[in-house]
Amino acid sequence: MILVIDLGTTGVRCIAYSEEWHSVASNYLNLKHETPGPGMFVQDLKDILEKTVTVLEATWKQVGAPREAYLAITNQRESLAVWDKRTGEPLAPSLNWQDVRYGRVLDELKADGREAQIHEMTGLRLFPYFTAGKIVWMLDHDPELRKRCESGEVAMGTLDAWLVWSLTGGTDGGRLVTDVTNASRTCLMDLNTLSWSDRLLEWFRVPRAALPDIVPSGSPNAFGAVRHPRLPADMPIVGVIGDQQASLLGQSCVQPGFAKNTYGTASAILINADREIKTACRDLLSTVFYQVEGDRAKFALEGSTGATGGIIDWLRNSLGCSSLEEVNALAAGVPDSEGVYFIPAFSGLYAPYWDVEVRGSIYGLTMHSTKAHIVRAAYESIALQTLDVLNTAKQQAQIDVRMIRVDGGASKNEFLMQLQADILGIPVWQLDEQDITSRGAAYLAGMVLGLLDPQKIESLYQVKKIYDPVWSDERRAALYEGWKEAIAKARHRPE
Repeated sequence: MILVIDLGTTGVRCIAYSEEWHSVASNYLNLKHETPGPGMFVQDLKDILEKTVTVLEATWKQVGAPREAYLAITNQRESLAVWDKRTGEPLAPSLNWQDVRYGRVLDELKADGREAQIHEMTGLRLFPYFTAGKIVWMLDHDPELRKRCESGEVAMGTLDAWLVWSLTGGTDGGRLVTDVTNASRTCLMDLNTLSWSDRLLEWFRVPRAALPDIVPSGSPNAFGAVRHPRLPADMPIVGVIGDQQASLLGQSCVQPGFAKNTYGTASAILINADREIKTACRDLLSTVFYQVEGDRAKFALEGSTGATGGIIDWLRNSLGCSSLEEVNALAAGVPDSEGVYFIPAFSGLYAPYWDVEVRGSIYGLTMHSTKAHIVRAAYESIALQTLDVLNTAKQQAQIDVRMIRVDGGASKNEFLMQLQADILGIPVWQLDEQDITSRGAAYLAGMVLGLLDPQKIESLYQVKKIYDPVWSDERRAALYEGWKEAIAKARHRPE
């Protein structure tokens, strides 16, 4: 039996998988969060741990408390945890990946000309949601905390490190480790060595003594075993993986060039790059896909867009639409947007533009434009952002994606998925399951335990529906040309 903890932003789930890779039990709890000010998003580490233990305990009992059970963890990435290693007490709320209050430190590194070097070493951009900036902000605001970190009294890491340490004994011998996928999202790990970089630690002024050790994503021993009074003793933790990497694996994208898009509040597009680090692809992120102990790491290209579900929420709330069905009907009620372009830069533009200064805008309005044209243009913007990412991968990394697999809430929207296929010019494959992230973590555990060969994962993929493109190349090209012009106008800032 494999149990998977899926720690998301809004909730934590535990799912049990049989040896046939069927989900046989599941429990879920919502997580607390606060937004105390602009750009701030914090969570309670004790709440995260307590609810993780609760869903794991409930699921283990639900499947009959099996003696032979293994645990895998997948988690929201980039979020920061800081705690006292002597007492186990959190020293601050978790700064969530959405917390972007620390732009000053990034501006300083850009001014020093470090951005290109950092991208070459980490595969990442100097952008607010990565962990290093959060650490710097916290330490700059608490000099005493910095001293304690330097002395080794304090631990800091991403949320996987907090969970593993707490579940394996905490103050009584808990394992202070993080896996390569989560470490690759901190902006502190060198992709070439898969280790903390002394140069990066110096530039960001982060004490090495506070950081966990980096280990492979899948390992029979690196994470230790569960030692918690409410949980089964000695359950081995055999896999830890970031949520988007887990989703790529859960989509059975084990072949180079296979890609997935998870449509959530934003979109996360990942492309399997196999064993090659693609830092030459300057406008996308290079990240670790996964690594099983004893084997070389596999890598992925990633392009996250800033708004997907957020666009649909805006349409519903701001244009007076009563329901998602009404939004869909408006978008489908016109054959095209008649030259209207919707730039969904509610918090800037993400990949491949990486421009936090851009604001949302609408271009091409005429007296004939209606609410339906605006809604249609907004839907098109979701698909056009994905096209931006895939085109960048093709131009800068020579990866030609021939099909994309989709999951997440908006992937259930048939009109949007057909529009996505038409605008991309490639088939869109919809999976017959939604818990893709948990499934990917289970597959990782299966590889560690010798239950699953990576090349057999593709055979486990069960497609629900395939959306084939029907647009002409000319129509697709004309829409994209207008999109690029609208983006250029949105980004233009007069001197």
